[in-house]
Amino acid sequence: MNRAVKDGKATPGQYLVLNFDFSRTDRSLPIKNATQSLAQEINNTLLDFKLTYVNYLGESFALKTSRFINSNPVRNLRILITAINRALRNIYNKGNKNNPLFGVKGVYLF
Repeated sequence: MNRAVKDGKATPGQYLVLNFDFSRTDRSLPIKNATQSLAQEINNTLLDFKLTYVNYLGESFALKTSRFINSNPVRNLRILITAINRALRNIYNKGNKNNPLFGVKGVYLF
């Protein structure tokens, strides 16, 4: 078991937090519109996360996540997670202990 996650709790500072809030999605809409609203809410959350961390994760992360497509949140999540993992690995491999994300293990989804 990963020591950063023990008994269902994440050690502070070990993960970036990606927090989805589906309560903001309008569930009174017809199913087609509700689906589009949910996809847009997920994409907005992914974009907010990207904008929050782009300065720490670097130019490569910014380039890899510039391909977000508004209509496909699953693809966008996959792009984001892959880019984060690569950026964190680069930070660690460079030994850049001054970077506030040095030692971060990955992303924790809520």
